[in-house]
Amino acid sequence: MSSIGVKAILLDVDNTLKPYENPLPTEKVLEWFKSLKEEGIKAAIVSNNDKKRIELFNKEIGLFALYK
Repeated sequence: MSSIGVKAILLDVDNTLKPYENPLPTEKVLEWFKSLKEEGIKAAIVSNNDKKRIELFNKEIGLFALYK
């Protein structure tokens, strides 16, 4: 749990973490997820996009992900 009491966050990919046109996370996004983990904050992806898109984006991050 973080110092402010956050235990977990749910995130969308397209136009939240990345523009729709970009299939992979940036280094900045990867660093942010690393910092969440270090703070003890769990994260998951929830998206209305398809499996292929979300699995490609999530490959390096390795979060729990739900998609279309």
